Amino acid sequence: TYNVPENNPIVISTKKDFNGLGHSSSVMGPDLDSYYIFYHNLVGRSAEGPPVRKLNMDRIVFNGNKMAVLGATHFSQPVPQMPDFYDGIGKPLEQNSWDVIASGNETRWLSSKIADKESFTAEFNFILNTQDVGDAEYSFETVFSYGDENNFRSVDVNPALQRIVMFEVKDGGRKQIGLAQLPLTMDSTKLHTIRVESDTQGTRIYFDQMHKLTAANMTAKPGKIGYVYRDLKPDLQFTAFSNEAGGSSDYETMKPVPGSIEAVHYLKEEERGFHIGYPAEGSTLREGDRVPIRISEDGSHAVSLEGKGDWVAYKINVQEAGTYGFDVMMNAEGNEVGNKSVLELKIDGESRRFELGEKNIGDGNLWVKKHIGKMELTRGEHTLTVKLVKGKLTFRFLNIYHTAKGPISIPNVFDHIMLDDMYGNWIKSSDGYAVQTEGSDAKMYAGSHDWTDYRVEVDVKSTADSLEEGGLLFRVTNESEYPDQVKDSFMGYQLTFRNGRMILKRMNYDQNEVASVPLSFATDSSVHIAVEVSGNTIKVYSNHSKQPDLEWTDANAWMHGRVGIRSASPTWVFANMSLFLK
Repeated sequence: TYNVPENNPIVISTKKDFNGLGHSSSVMGPDLDSYYIFYHNLVGRSAEGPPVRKLNMDRIVFNGNKMAVLGATHFSQPVPQMPDFYDGIGKPLEQNSWDVIASGNETRWLSSKIADKESFTAEFNFILNTQDVGDAEYSFETVFSYGDENNFRSVDVNPALQRIVMFEVKDGGRKQIGLAQLPLTMDSTKLHTIRVESDTQGTRIYFDQMHKLTAANMTAKPGKIGYVYRDLKPDLQFTAFSNEAGGSSDYETMKPVPGSIEAVHYLKEEERGFHIGYPAEGSTLREGDRVPIRISEDGSHAVSLEGKGDWVAYKINVQEAGTYGFDVMMNAEGNEVGNKSVLELKIDGESRRFELGEKNIGDGNLWVKKHIGKMELTRGEHTLTVKLVKGKLTFRFLNIYHTAKGPISIPNVFDHIMLDDMYGNWIKSSDGYAVQTEGSDAKMYAGSHDWTDYRVEVDVKSTADSLEEGGLLFRVTNESEYPDQVKDSFMGYQLTFRNGRMILKRMNYDQNEVASVPLSFATDSSVHIAVEVSGNTIKVYSNHSKQPDLEWTDANAWMHGRVGIRSASPTWVFANMSLFLK
């Protein structure tokens, strides 16, 4: 069973200058801990006819059970980090980069640098020429956390018994930690890889990318890496370590803006990446920081700022200068009426304070996305600090997006619709816009993806009974229209008119009916519809009523996007669309 994650789809863009994303492959980054997704976009067609593709790459990050892509981006990002120590890329290991000790029939290769005590990942690539050893009782070990010959950890590779064994040597005493069988068809004369991840969660061993052993109580220990072998001449190839493990490189990586930032991916080091007045015990991640961290219901980790002055900081890379909106996915507990939380957002030296307001949740949701406010950002790399001034905040992630400056008033939106934004067979008459053919799905869009809180109004007329729908679209992004794709190809909201009802749908390349109320359409009579979107709350009014006919709060709201109309029947006629952006 496939469960669609909350942040689905992972990578999408339908912008005119950046679309046709596809054919992805995911790979590990050069630092041995990060992951990247490679994919293409379309940049036109060749003279021969086939499309021309451009290669793109974006960082993949992890937060518990949640995977997210820092993209899709269409601007320069920092170069991926290399390992802290490495050798043997496309060539044998350089002896002058290692401490090589040969004694009798035993040889030791030890790195010139020491892996970090907090966390590290080591990778060993080798070919064992066992066909040359005859009857000798050879041995081969990959070594890590090496202090001296009496204190180290290792993974012994035994092709004859088709197994690997993890050992710890302490004060000369050798203890077996774990054992794992290898595939019976393993050929030791081919290239193989052992990967060691060691951090505060323990030590994990991978053989040819297969997770084979875990020692939860064997936490990271500083030391060199290398090889120890006897009566054997192995072919030692790429060997490296990085002072990152278990996704810890996600903390320091630059977060692109526009984009989303996981709360737990704050920078390393106290007073650089975080400040907590009353450190917590028993956090579910980054225990050494003693920042209050908990597992949330979706399997991701959330950060709590509980004391005045607590803060966390992130590296960001802003695509272009402008006004940006900030939203936070926050826990619904606390923040009672009269005790509203106050946050301070600081970009480098500039800061602003924002009152979060009360948490109007809707449908009993434990988490709700709230709009924090807007700030001016300049292009390039910055440090973003989220500081608690008052109250309490437990949050999973931040969303940051480009916004338009208001107020903007457009009396007749239809006058601003371009031909490129009209899909299907629309016809314009003195009464308004309608489609030509019953059952043909048609859409048209207007405005900017940067529009956030606004009021959109339109007159809707039904000229005859129809089983087909008409609808008003708002906060629409990533709209697309091609024959070979899903029907509901956009993200946003659709207010649908059908069979005497008004139905609110949440769209995400599919549709989910979230609320509905009766609404009568007398033949050839218009109904005036107004939709107000403010933060995560949607209010719908008919015929200039003072009270909303329909009100709904989206716990994980789409916060910005265009407006438009949709119809599958000539019986629906739309006229006099207007918009006011706050």
